[in-house]
Amino acid sequence: MVDSLLNRKPDQKRSADRELSQTPGPLRRRQPNRLTRSILLGTVAVAFSVYWIGRSFEVDWTEIRLYLITSLLFVGVFIGAALVVWVVVRLLPRLLRKRFGR
Repeated sequence: MVDSLLNRKPDQKRSADRELSQTPGPLRRRQPNRLTRSILLGTVAVAFSVYWIGRSFEVDWTEIRLYLITSLLFVGVFIGAALVVWVVVRLLPRLLRKRFGR
C-alpha cells in the first residue's frame, strides 16, 4: 500500500495535484508559507530552549539575554552574507544586462 502511494504513475500524480489545487480553504497546501513558518517556529523554539536551559542552570537573566542577542547577530550575519551573494549572483547580472542591452 505504501509503495502504491510513493510510486504513483504520472497520470495519477497529475489528477492528485489537480484535486489538491481545487481543494478549498485550509486543506490546500500553501508552499511559499512553509519555509517562513518553519524558520519562525525554529527561531521561537531555540529562543525558548535557551531561556529554559538558562533558567535550569540558574543563569542570570542578563546573561541569557546576551546569549539570545549574540545568537541573533550570528544568524543575522549569515543571512546578510547570503543576501549579498544572492545580489551578486542573481541581480547584478540582470542589472548589467539591462544597462548594456544584452
